[in-house]
Amino acid sequence: DKDKDVTLYTKLAISSVKSDQESAKVYVDQALNLGSESPALYLEASKLYHGRSNQEKAFELAERSLRKSFSNLAEEQTVFEQNLNEEGIIGQAGNTTQIERLEYLNSISEEAFDWLAYSFMENNVIPVFEQMLKTYKTSGKLYYLVGKYYHSRSENVVAENYLKKSVEYTPNLFEAHFELANLQEQNGNIEEAISSLERALSLNPNESLVYSKLIDLYRKIGQLNQLTERRSAKFRADKNDKLLKEHLIEALHKAGRYDEAREIINQ
Repeated sequence: DKDKDVTLYTKLAISSVKSDQESAKVYVDQALNLGSESPALYLEASKLYHGRSNQEKAFELAERSLRKSFSNLAEEQTVFEQNLNEEGIIGQAGNTTQIERLEYLNSISEEAFDWLAYSFMENNVIPVFEQMLKTYKTSGKLYYLVGKYYHSRSENVVAENYLKKSVEYTPNLFEAHFELANLQEQNGNIEEAISSLERALSLNPNESLVYSKLIDLYRKIGQLNQLTERRSAKFRADKNDKLLKEHLIEALHKAGRYDEAREIINQ
């Protein structure tokens, strides 16, 4: 049964790459020869060939992993959105299999991008990114990854352009808002960085690092007292929010309002 063989050799290849390189090579080649289209297999196979100094084959497989992971992700998202429209958010809430599949593909696509971006030559990877952006013109995830890549290379103008497109196409992508905020802070655009962090915090209210960065940025522009007033009002409305309490105390301390901080600590 060819389908079962493909699945078997794909799983054997992926599981053995880190433990038994010789066996992995056999399983990888067998899975590829049988026509496996697993992006995870392509990724692990690329790492295997990279370790064996076969850069051409490693790059080919890395590119295939990235393209296939984004293709699968786009298909899965389309199905998910169709089901969401038909069944509503309550109906989809229990669809853990599809949600887990989306999370898995998101993880693989990001891992494949990072492997391709940071393991191979710039003049080889950039054309791949440009081609993929033409294919996935509204993928906030892809724009975010490309923006992060250019930010890592200190090409900040290009990076900011891609990150702004990312949050435009996918406004609920926390990572893109956070990366954009870091870039804006680095460029000295503190108020823009604050706006990006506030949007990031609205998407993930439990992200401690965002609270701390906001405190530091408001302090830089001399508006820490205004921030503490807003945070104090929010805390009075919900005194069970432990994270908010922790960072309200931090903000009060940094604002020099020690008596108020002690009062909050004792509550």
